[in-house]
Amino acid sequence: MTSIAEAARNLELTPQLLGRWIKGAENDDGHAFRGNGKLKADRVNSYWCAKFTF
Repeated sequence: MTSIAEAARNLELTPQLLGRWIKGAENDDGHAFRGNGKLKADRVNSYWCAKFTF
């Protein structure tokens, strides 16, 4: 079994953030992550530019 800390490192997240997501998912009615899952084009572009700047 993978620890929260190890999973967070693999996902490049803080353990606190991943723990908060897990807790939200466990305590919610299946809608812990609000929204329709679609980023606006400017958010997608800024994410990928920041993530993969060489």
